[in-house]
Amino acid sequence: AYSNAPLYVDFRSEWGICRSLQRDALARMEGEMERIASKEENPLRQYWLICESIAVYAKGEPFAFASMLETIPWDEKSRQASPLLEEIYQIGERSIGHIQRMIERGTAQGLFREEIAGQPVGMLYWGMLSGAVKLAEQKRGYIRDSAGMEEGDFLHFAFDTMLRALLK
Repeated sequence: AYSNAPLYVDFRSEWGICRSLQRDALARMEGEMERIASKEENPLRQYWLICESIAVYAKGEPFAFASMLETIPWDEKSRQASPLLEEIYQIGERSIGHIQRMIERGTAQGLFREEIAGQPVGMLYWGMLSGAVKLAEQKRGYIRDSAGMEEGDFLHFAFDTMLRALLK
């Protein structure tokens, strides 16, 4: 059995414990996105692998996934005051960057529309992909009853619809 004392020696607060767990889980997901980006050349395949990795992450790391969608202090002053917040921020930036580069690669290869590019699109797709996963999880029964789709079918539909917005 452990007492609270050893935990608070390392982390000083419950906030630090939670953020540390969040950082570690986010780093695992970002690492998977990095692996996909480095091994898969085809932007369409990369897109589907990123979608799958976000869905798997949400199932395997529900606490971190939920906290990832919450607001954290992102301004430079807050990040400078907390190395942990800076790490979380940088992991998020790299995750968005993986999506952005996948879209840029698809555009360069003539697969995706040229007017859709840049950091805002990476952030938008990060939010849409994560939002679809969250919606499928939280509204599973409603989706089944109203749309006649199981969670996996709904996610495939959502990811496919988002991909079609990118395609030429």
